[in-house]
Amino acid sequence: MKLEENFCSLAYVSGACNSNPFAADWSENNVICVAIGEGIGLLYPKLDLGYPGKLEKILFAHTERVNAVKWIRNLNNISENSFISASVDKTVIVWTCENDNFIPKYFLKGHTDAVTDVSAISFNLSNCVKCLLVATLSVDTLLIWKKNDTEDEFSLLDKYVFTEVGLGVSGISFSMLPGTESVILACSNKFINVSLYTSHSSFKKLNSHIFEEQSILTGHTNWINDLAFVFTDMDKTLLLASTSHDSTIRVWRIVQKEEAESKLNLREYTIFVENKRFSITINSILHGHDHWIYTLQWKYFENEDKEENKLKLLSVSADKSILIWKRDLTADTWTENYRLGNIGGNASVFLGGCFSPTGQYVMAHDLLGAFHRESDNWISAVLPSGHSDEVTDIQWDPNGTYIVSSSVDKTTRLHAPWIKDSSYWYEFARPQTHGHIISCLTVLPDYRFVSGATEKELRSFIASKTFIKHLKKLSFMDDVDENKYPHNSAILPTLDLSNKPASEVDHAKIINSNSVKINGNDDIRDVLTEDELTRGTLWPEIQKLYYHPNEISCITSTRDGTLIASACKANNPKEASIVIWLINEWDKIKRIQELWFHQLTVTQLSFSPCGSYLLSVSRDRSWNLFKRNENENTFQSIAFTSKTNAIHKRQLNCCAWSHDSQYFATGSRDGKLVLWTEEKGSILSDNSSTKGYIHKKVLTMSDENISSVTFAPGFVNLSDYLIAVGLGSGKIGMFIWNHNTLQCRNVITFFENIAHRKCIMKLAFRPVFGLTGKEDNQHILQLASAGADKLVKIYNLNVKAI
Repeated sequence: MKLEENFCSLAYVSGACNSNPFAADWSENNVICVAIGEGIGLLYPKLDLGYPGKLEKILFAHTERVNAVKWIRNLNNISENSFISASVDKTVIVWTCENDNFIPKYFLKGHTDAVTDVSAISFNLSNCVKCLLVATLSVDTLLIWKKNDTEDEFSLLDKYVFTEVGLGVSGISFSMLPGTESVILACSNKFINVSLYTSHSSFKKLNSHIFEEQSILTGHTNWINDLAFVFTDMDKTLLLASTSHDSTIRVWRIVQKEEAESKLNLREYTIFVENKRFSITINSILHGHDHWIYTLQWKYFENEDKEENKLKLLSVSADKSILIWKRDLTADTWTENYRLGNIGGNASVFLGGCFSPTGQYVMAHDLLGAFHRESDNWISAVLPSGHSDEVTDIQWDPNGTYIVSSSVDKTTRLHAPWIKDSSYWYEFARPQTHGHIISCLTVLPDYRFVSGATEKELRSFIASKTFIKHLKKLSFMDDVDENKYPHNSAILPTLDLSNKPASEVDHAKIINSNSVKINGNDDIRDVLTEDELTRGTLWPEIQKLYYHPNEISCITSTRDGTLIASACKANNPKEASIVIWLINEWDKIKRIQELWFHQLTVTQLSFSPCGSYLLSVSRDRSWNLFKRNENENTFQSIAFTSKTNAIHKRQLNCCAWSHDSQYFATGSRDGKLVLWTEEKGSILSDNSSTKGYIHKKVLTMSDENISSVTFAPGFVNLSDYLIAVGLGSGKIGMFIWNHNTLQCRNVITFFENIAHRKCIMKLAFRPVFGLTGKEDNQHILQLASAGADKLVKIYNLNVKAI
């Protein structure tokens, strides 16, 4: 652990929230927990200091997708230090903070299907703290768990199995009944109705259950999505808000009634607890949304002058809007206070949202997992962003200024450090938003890149003047004249797959748009909002490259950006060809050669740093080395492996060159990493297909799939090569290779707490030593990784520690 701490620090984590309504929650301690794939990210915003914050940690304990995360609220106003998570793996986990680290403390197992929602409260009762947890299935089961401070584990307190076919639990909330020691539970287990359950104060069974169903509230006309209780100090009543697919919110009032007050009221529901009678009536029906309403949250605003304005209700809807409702005591109803969100445009529907601890900010996440934040005066503000699906590729630009990633979510994203604080990385552009899965890319000099997708053509992009102009203010980059770039900005026409250079009219609209402030304010120093990234940072597409018969599998380029090599998915030798492209000018790329050797899909291509060699690896378990004719810019095969001399027994996934072009590595599904070099004068030079290229070292990692490999950009410890190896399990192995002694040792292996939970799709060292924006520290290397867990990570590696 000490070596890990000294050698590696996590500089950047990027990932999108899961597309579930309850996938994010904001605590009173100003910590946001976010469900990201199978993990839970912790985000620590520093909004008062002008910092949007960053994902500090990713916690793993679930084995499948996390559906819900919620902080455990304490009714005695004690700050939260625990939260709960629910997953497709049928478990609920209680996380507690110990020594400033959150650990999975309790595992609650009892469900037979995916857990979709949870609710929890902590309160003082009979001089002990009791915690009640509710986990619900989308099918038919409600489990209630209990633990007090004298017990070591949670015990299953109650269980309800609903037998109605096709009807399941869809919303749940806890509270204490005023003036009693009984707990009231609201859940929707009758599709369009709300069921109320109350407990006995001693938690003893009444009949066959501890929680007894007392009443069923009717009124909604469609599936109920969320329920939320709040106790009002002003009139000492308990309020319950319910929301539904019918686009309405119903606010119910629960008050204690004296027997003398008993009057017949056809719209009144009654429950009896501890010999007390409680009346439940509809307080308001709120109309303001035009589509399904997913989540609700109550919040007290202590800084409000009037008591009636302190309690507010937040609602998040699929109509792309967020409403804040306030109470009107005069009319005894609720009215719309603020309307936030996006109207039209490219915005996705909102799924969930919550208030910040002070209520000064509102955070929401959308269907694609992006975060949206509204700040003072309710204007759009920033939270970290990331891919919403598996990340397929990641590449540094040749100068090591930024990285570009591609994903199954059909986008490419540009990540760079913030000029205000280089320790904070953010997404600064979304150059390509596509209609196909983007499978690979290569970054060229002068802010260009070429991407391949699940289509037959390659697409070439160049940065816009607007992007160059503002990236110079937001991040670290060379002194580039934006006027040499041909287009001001780009747009993506409706139903089109290609980014088009914006016309003068369209560019004027972008500049004048208040939502895309980066194009209209020369003094902007902040990172970009989700709406700005979506609509204001596209790069113009300058050329399509046609030739491949199938969807693109891999692409690479020389360091000077003059040559590109690409290949596509293949089931026969004709389709498995490698195409060489020559770049004459920024908008002129032409095909100059087609190379044949492999029988099946070429999985990765890699030019040597010197640009004289091209290495290819394939599903057919072979590699091939092509040598470049500098005069004619053509390639010829000079060495390859065959069935008789192949070391790998399974398909080859990856390859990489050392910085001096003296060695190359191949990695395979059989768990073998092989280091190769040319040995001139070898007796194998004439008689073997490898033509003098021999393996110097074979590393075998049992039961592992080597999915990615990369060399550091220079020697460490004077003469050692540092090699990073990505595995199918999500681990990253760091190896030191001494070419003189032929010794290769595993320095350290990063597990899921540092690396990834799923397959490493790509590893890439920064092409130069030092931190981006701080080139003076030549003992630091930066390593970028892309994972199938939809995370992009950057690690700072201190080579002095090894």
